[in-house]
Amino acid sequence: MREIKFRGKREDTGEWVYGSLLFVPYTGMTYMFLDAARIVKLSEIIPVDPKTVGQYTGLKDRNGKEIYEGDVLINPKGIRGEIKYVPEYAAFLAYWKHDGECGYDYLDKEILMKCEVIGNIYENPYLLEKEE
Repeated sequence: MREIKFRGKREDTGEWVYGSLLFVPYTGMTYMFLDAARIVKLSEIIPVDPKTVGQYTGLKDRNGKEIYEGDVLINPKGIRGEIKYVPEYAAFLAYWKHDGECGYDYLDKEILMKCEVIGNIYENPYLLEKEE
């Protein structure tokens, strides 16, 4: 069974939290709670910045680091790509720009074993600027 979890930056401290996602439509608030296997106390629901929320892809890089939406990967050729969920493909894809070209690549496990997460678009937006 695949693991479904999210990450987001806490609104109060800016630290990353990982767990289950809760969006309350009538308030527009987005929350994370860390343990979906039990009843959660109200004090354990953490407000997060909705712009930073990303889902776990279920895959890991060559160092065993989990890959989330918004992460920036670098391949052995030095090409960087942002992980995005693309509804038209119903898949997480790597979006890259290099030498004036751009495109999407599927996240193949064999290829990912050669790639590394070097940051994310929220804390390190400059990582993709070179590729423009």
